[in-house]
Amino acid sequence: MNTLVKIYLTVTLLFDLALDLFFIGVAISGVAAGKDIYILAAALLTFFLITAVTAVTLFRAFKNKEGHLVRNSLLMEACIFFTCMSVSFLAFDNLTACLFFLFIGAVLIVVTVYVIRRKPRADLFPKPVSARPYTFTYKGKWEWDGAAAEYMRLRGITDFAALTDEENDKIYDYTATPFSYLFYWLADSSFLSEEFYTDFETDNFAGKMKARKMTPVEVLAALDYYFGSEYLLPGVIPFVRSYYDTEDRITGRTYYLTDYLAAAGNPEGRYYCIDFSYEILDRLIPVIEERYAAWNKELDYSDAEWYDDREPVSEKVRSSLFDASLNVYKGGIRRNGFLDTNEDAYLTECMKDLDSLPDEQIRQLERLFDGDYGTEETPEATSIAEFHPDTLYLMEPQNPGDIMYVVSGSASFEPEHGISFTVRNGLVIDWGYAYDFDDPYSEKCKARYEALSSMKMK
Repeated sequence: MNTLVKIYLTVTLLFDLALDLFFIGVAISGVAAGKDIYILAAALLTFFLITAVTAVTLFRAFKNKEGHLVRNSLLMEACIFFTCMSVSFLAFDNLTACLFFLFIGAVLIVVTVYVIRRKPRADLFPKPVSARPYTFTYKGKWEWDGAAAEYMRLRGITDFAALTDEENDKIYDYTATPFSYLFYWLADSSFLSEEFYTDFETDNFAGKMKARKMTPVEVLAALDYYFGSEYLLPGVIPFVRSYYDTEDRITGRTYYLTDYLAAAGNPEGRYYCIDFSYEILDRLIPVIEERYAAWNKELDYSDAEWYDDREPVSEKVRSSLFDASLNVYKGGIRRNGFLDTNEDAYLTECMKDLDSLPDEQIRQLERLFDGDYGTEETPEATSIAEFHPDTLYLMEPQNPGDIMYVVSGSASFEPEHGISFTVRNGLVIDWGYAYDFDDPYSEKCKARYEALSSMKMK
């Protein structure tokens, strides 16, 4: 959540507290004047509800729960204010003012219920500063359940409550172990960003790792078991995503997992619960080097130039498929500057391709949505009708005749992150969060395109 929004919410909370004191004063005055006790109840109810709404909104803001927090908070507070004010005026025998505030409160309640319950619309979805498609994040808390289950299996523990604080700390170390070897290679290869060195300048984590005075697990523990894309040079992020997250089509494992288990030996079916060792590191580093060299030779991102995706490049265009207006941006890697000179014609081709997507591709999208979000009770919840696109990213083609673009927007089944899908020549080759999509020429997307093209030909 934006820092200015957090400041605004903090100031609002202080204002609410002052307003609450005012209501208490009014309540006391009313009771002293012999007025109905209901004014006291109305004032105290207002005191509690308005403060609670703002406090919860502020808490969610600091937990980075984005979306429509401020809008919903203001609507709810307005409902509370006008409704309670109507009760207050009734206690003072001012029927006209009571009915006036009650009418406004009733209208606001209807509006608030409608706005909160309606499907999220694209124009309300937050825009990023940049929609660069590559991100990567390691968080120990995301891995903790898997590491804890493996730890308990190996030790015959059946109840999470039986774990001691010391064991919990050890499990957190195990969450870092698999990633720690790749982390060491990134630091040793000088792929850490200036932000990493600035944030931890006095700690000299990279230097201590290289000198083997701290293990990468110890460094990740010092980073509170968090490592994100902001700590990496942009050119290496696509490799980390491709290598660490992409599953091999034959083995079903990620490429890194295959290499890591081969180097670690995979004793007793372990993945997490293998203590870090420099012997494993020395076996794994040359393999990572080979993987990076092969990947970099196939598709070099190290010196890639990216299109500026912060400003739309044309007026909104209308999609008949979704019955929606789309902002248009250039996105992804600038390979040969094709979009600089062919933008209008290419946009026309992309829109023509989008609006003529075959029915089987739409059904495929719905199956993908249903796989992650669907339930047997509400299968209609993940239909394409619940997706509300607002943005089209033109992706520069590497091959003559390619038509490639990304459609991005909000979705009722993924209100926090939104949804995007990538199309190449009429085939949906990828999907994910609204502003987190792979390059259409990545290994994963190329493999999918080849498979889908061959199925289409049959």
